[in-house]
Amino acid sequence: MSTSSSASGLHILHDSGVPNESADYTTLVILHGYAWQSGIFSRLPPLANQYNTRVVLINRRDYPGARPYTEEERAQLHWPSDRAESAAGADETEVAAANVDAWMTARGREVHDLLCELVEKERIPVAAGEPAKGTGGIVVAGWSFGTIWMTALLASIPSPTDNESTVDLSKYVRRVVFFDPPFIALGYAPPPNPGYHPLLSSPTNDTPPSSRPAAFARWVGGYYAHGPTAATLHCRPPLAHPYPPPTLDTLTPAERASTLCAAPGVLGVGSDALLLETGLRVRAFERLKVRALFPWGRGRRRSRGLRRGRRALRKLTRTAGVRAATAREDAQIPIPWPDVEVRHVSCEHSVWDIPWCLWSLKAELERANAKKEQVRAVRLVHVRGGNHFVHWDNPELAMRALVGDEDLVE
Repeated sequence: MSTSSSASGLHILHDSGVPNESADYTTLVILHGYAWQSGIFSRLPPLANQYNTRVVLINRRDYPGARPYTEEERAQLHWPSDRAESAAGADETEVAAANVDAWMTARGREVHDLLCELVEKERIPVAAGEPAKGTGGIVVAGWSFGTIWMTALLASIPSPTDNESTVDLSKYVRRVVFFDPPFIALGYAPPPNPGYHPLLSSPTNDTPPSSRPAAFARWVGGYYAHGPTAATLHCRPPLAHPYPPPTLDTLTPAERASTLCAAPGVLGVGSDALLLETGLRVRAFERLKVRALFPWGRGRRRSRGLRRGRRALRKLTRTAGVRAATAREDAQIPIPWPDVEVRHVSCEHSVWDIPWCLWSLKAELERANAKKEQVRAVRLVHVRGGNHFVHWDNPELAMRALVGDEDLVE
């Protein structure tokens, strides 16, 4: 199967189909990042049979083949200075925050609806076994800026009573992957004295606004060698020989045409650019991350009784042949997808905002653990030798990181 449209508005750019007539294959659904479409993952489908994986490449809305955003949807991403709510006296920041939150909830539901559609139409095998080592089911990944669609998915899973589909995705989704995200995608603050970033205004950004999308495309595909601290992050220029050149420099004109998509990233105009600007101003990405990783509520502590109850419930439901539902403390209110693994994949030679994101996430998880807060299970996977485009430059490493069971991929 190749391309097809989806009622969700997203576009299936490529579907590798059932591998080797397998009955227990895993379905890898992957969404792209900022100003790149999912043609950049085209080196993954040829590996599908080797990894007993069906690879489905998705273009987000406003990208080739997908449904464009309406004027009403795009208006939600603009700062509301001229909107009626502002004229009525509402605080502009609150209005903008509410607009972006609603916009991202809709994007999360679109991903959810796409997964339901795949299950219904393609008869995808249910997940079996542990999330990390099991078979079947779905691994859904968002690369780079596309990680925001993954936190939106986790933050907006409909309850059984709100789910318009007959599909229970908790029986299918094994893993949600944050694939090499920058720190902005998870809502973290930049490091002290942040380095050069083509898309962010700072004293170190000397790139004219009109040239920033092109500068970003080359910068983000370089190879960088980072030290262990913020002061030793390598910002630019990319490493030279013997390291590979920036991925963009290796693409033929035909490959650039099938992988790049600049329009959504045009500053002040494109939908990704508007989301980036307004989302950062209202800290929308931080709220999504918290709702995704702390579905019980931030600050809710684990209790011995809850842990015993969860173990007993899992044992009981495994015996009955269904997946366990984890309950909130005391109130015993179930949360969606309690056993899904959240996997954070980072690459050794990516741009500096990738390791800064990893360090920030690790620090947040360590603080939560010290406070005994309830948080989703997060697995950290590191790809040695890879850059931000490991799926193009070394696709086998990418497949192992996404669907394999290794903490260190090399």
